[in-house]
Amino acid sequence: MPLGKIINVQGSPSEGFIHEFERNHDLSTETRNHSLKLLCKVDKGMILENDDEYSIDDVPQDQLEELARGVNAPGPSLRPAGSTSKTRIKIENCQTWLTQFVSLMVEKGVFPEEALVEMERAPRN
Repeated sequence: MPLGKIINVQGSPSEGFIHEFERNHDLSTETRNHSLKLLCKVDKGMILENDDEYSIDDVPQDQLEELARGVNAPGPSLRPAGSTSKTRIKIENCQTWLTQFVSLMVEKGVFPEEALVEMERAPRN
């Protein structure tokens, strides 16, 4: 299986999330449950092809990662256990962020509108 890139935010609704770029990832080694959904193809000029060395960090190295970094990672969106507030809170997670990122890519003309339709069809946690 070819190597690929994971553009993601990692964390939890209680602690918040941070950006994460995982380069030269071998999906065949993935042990977590996952599914793949092709949203679209992007111009290869947006993606920096580096050596086959695996790396993971939060520093953008190409145009696609720069755009992803421009979408704020969700902060904490769960109330502490002792909270007495009764107002409804919108819980945000990595899927919330991904939807915002895909929307930005469509807005910028990088992804076609169909990418948002495919996002709607994708499995949710």
